[in-house]
Amino acid sequence: MRFVGPLVLLALVVASCGSEVGEREVGGNAGVVDLVTETSPASTSSTTSLLVPVSSSPLPIQLCGDVDIPTPTIVGTVGQASERPFELDGVLVTYASEHPGTFAGSRIAAGPGNTLVLAFTDEPGPHLEAILARRPSEDDIAIILPRPPMTADWTVGESGYAFGVVQVEFSEVELKALQSDVVERLFGRSEFQLSGTGSGNLYNRVTLDIIRPTEADLELIAAEFSDRVGMFCLSGELWDESQEPPSIDAPFTVMADAGSDPLVDCRTGRPFLLSALDGPPDIDADSDDPLVVALMDERIDNKAIRLNGWRTLTRDDKSAVLANFEVPNRPLLQFFEYTDAGWSSDGSSAGECRLSYALPEGLGRVGIRLDPEQPLDPTSATVHLLVNQVDCAGGASGIERMQRAEVIETDDVVRVAIGVVSPEGDQTCPSNELAPITIELSAPLGDRELLDGIWVEPTPVGPSG
Repeated sequence: MRFVGPLVLLALVVASCGSEVGEREVGGNAGVVDLVTETSPASTSSTTSLLVPVSSSPLPIQLCGDVDIPTPTIVGTVGQASERPFELDGVLVTYASEHPGTFAGSRIAAGPGNTLVLAFTDEPGPHLEAILARRPSEDDIAIILPRPPMTADWTVGESGYAFGVVQVEFSEVELKALQSDVVERLFGRSEFQLSGTGSGNLYNRVTLDIIRPTEADLELIAAEFSDRVGMFCLSGELWDESQEPPSIDAPFTVMADAGSDPLVDCRTGRPFLLSALDGPPDIDADSDDPLVVALMDERIDNKAIRLNGWRTLTRDDKSAVLANFEVPNRPLLQFFEYTDAGWSSDGSSAGECRLSYALPEGLGRVGIRLDPEQPLDPTSATVHLLVNQVDCAGGASGIERMQRAEVIETDDVVRVAIGVVSPEGDQTCPSNELAPITIELSAPLGDRELLDGIWVEPTPVGPSG
């Protein structure tokens, strides 16, 4: 049994509640509409959504975080994502393919079973009524081959399964046409570095990913696409031009700068203060705090795993990171974002949590290991190491972009940590090669232990890292 075309995404994403969902394009078969999923705010409103307004931002191009996200109309209350009948998915995809002029993609809304929401540029009410009245048919697009026997004898409305509709401004066809123009006309430009673009997202915009974007960059793009500037939004924030990018001439000072309550990271890129792990969990599962309510809804959608024992790692008016350490050293981290519709899931991360010091913007972690051809010599003040950048870098060691190593010596240990200036542009992810370096100590190593100091609990440096 295999899934076909865009419904591979529909069937799998809807079945994986709580997974981090990002912008991505999915290729479909000829005549089959692409369904691209994004997390969107929860709602049970029965009112018709308003159009997404054209940007009123003072910037030439609006920031994606400032885009007003319309509230979907959701009907039905039944259905964990993993239990959605294939007949219902067939009805929804077929209906979308029948309206190519107004269909504007799909997204996942936090709701019963992580609800699939279809977006249209015209009035959503008639679409909702038409879908509720439809019955699954052998003529529907097959999302599984070979298609199992169809046993459904209900209309969508009779089934009670949850789905939603929402009205937005731009159709999928319009956004993809603009995205194609962006790829053709903006990639490779010398004035700025465009690293990525997307069109299937909850913002109903063509997103622009620009390395260190400035307002001047946005002005150039706005002039290039003056007739469609309202269809763009910029991912992230504008680059603070007063902030110099990391320099390879600068010393790496993460250990020295850590202080008594350092910012740490659990391999997620979402740093938090170490003190957030102190004391008992601070979240009451029965609280009426809207963030806690959103957390409990998310956990119930995930079969009620880990309802208690949650703590706040970070929280501000735009985002939050919550953690559950029910399984020691393998926490579940849940990410949330705040929009006009309230708190909604922005993904999760589970697995081993090895705390490292958070790195400054633009720097990546460097793996260090002993050079087997030049082992440690207790009588020498010279230490020979092999190093490489940990993140994707096309297989390169990154040695030419590494900052000067930070070395802290005591009577008992020598702690070493190194940072690397992150490469610009998209990178492939083969294993990065190792490069040799030497570190000169203030005195012979003696019987002191050599430690990788990037970790909050320093780790002995060995031949394998």
